[in-house]
Amino acid sequence: MMITEPWKNIVDEVREHYLNGLQEAVAEFKQEYPQAATELLLEVGRSSTYGFRLYRMDMAANVDVKFEMRECNLLNYVNFFPLSLKPLQGLSLKLSPFTWNGVDFSIDATVPSILLEQWALRWLNVDDVQENNERGFQSVIHSLTEPMTAAGWTMFSVDFGSAPLVAVEELLKLLAGSGATVAVMKSDLTE
Repeated sequence: MMITEPWKNIVDEVREHYLNGLQEAVAEFKQEYPQAATELLLEVGRSSTYGFRLYRMDMAANVDVKFEMRECNLLNYVNFFPLSLKPLQGLSLKLSPFTWNGVDFSIDATVPSILLEQWALRWLNVDDVQENNERGFQSVIHSLTEPMTAAGWTMFSVDFGSAPLVAVEELLKLLAGSGATVAVMKSDLTE
């Protein structure tokens, strides 16, 4: 499946906006906590399968007996008019404004959880073997929520963290390969 280009410009602009903010937030955090770690992998909860329990914290530091954690949630976002594009043959992608670290997906097909979990485990870089990119990040997603299915639609959220655009490409291919003809990407920006 060949991916066409128009959707990439918007998604990459959203990604770059978030990564610029994350890089600035990490720099400020490291001024306060010089030994801080970024993209620390945590396992949270026990009710889900392994891939859905993993979460990468944006930044953390162990100071004396206190563990300090911070997330980067930008107050602004890239705004654009909602649009529909065709990133893959047979898949319509409906894009509304979204934040890179909180993308809500709705898919018009039942996507097997195991496939999403496999994708997540690949992009979470569980074994920390990924080299840091030019920004000093691991090029990883930070989390994937367990999918819920209702009336033939599958819904889940992804914190794309420092992942490259190819992570989105692979996810869209997975969704199309699972029978999706419509994929919606958006965030709840009313907060």
